[in-house]
Formats: sequence, C-alpha cells, structure tokens
Amino acid sequence: MMADNPHRMHQHVLRTMFRQSRCYKVLGPVFLELKTLMMPHWTQPPTLTFLCWRTVRHSLTPKRIQSGAPQLGLPPPLESYILLGEPGNTYTSSGNVHS
Repeated sequence: MMADNPHRMHQHVLRTMFRQSRCYKVLGPVFLELKTLMMPHWTQPPTLTFLCWRTVRHSLTPKRIQSGAPQLGLPPPLESYILLGEPGNTYTSSGNVHS
C-alpha cells in the first residue's frame, strides 16, 4: 500500500506530474491543488485511529473481514468503521447496510 510509505507516494505523484508536464497550462493548476491536498499525507504520520483500523483489517485478512468483524464482539459503530462503513451506518453479517 502506497500510504505505508509516504516518501514513495510523494515520489510517485511528482514523477506522474513531470510525465504529464507537456500539458502544464491545463494541468498546472490541477497539480498544484493535488500537491496541496496530498502534502499532509507526506509530512504527517498516520493517525492512531487509522493505524488501529489497518491493523485490525490486516489481522482479519481480506477474505475474512465480512465474516470476522461481527465475531469480534465490537459495538456496532466500531464494527461498521472496521467494515468501511460511514458513521451511523451498521452492517449485517450479510453485508447489507442499515442507516
């Protein structure tokens, strides 16, 4: 995952910008905005919330996330967060969303 290595992500974005530099008049403002939006990901460490979320999801493995998260006995909002849900939505074991 590119987010695990901010320096690598930064280099990738800059390389892509340079490759597309022949259209600088059109893409210049877009690249400037992209760099501005991406800067926090390159300069700040990930939040503890994100690190916990990633660790729980990694421990469940992609094949077992939908079936394993409900077995953890977490409160519904936290289980929904682990399952990539929006705050306030809850997921059933079948993957259906309930608001």
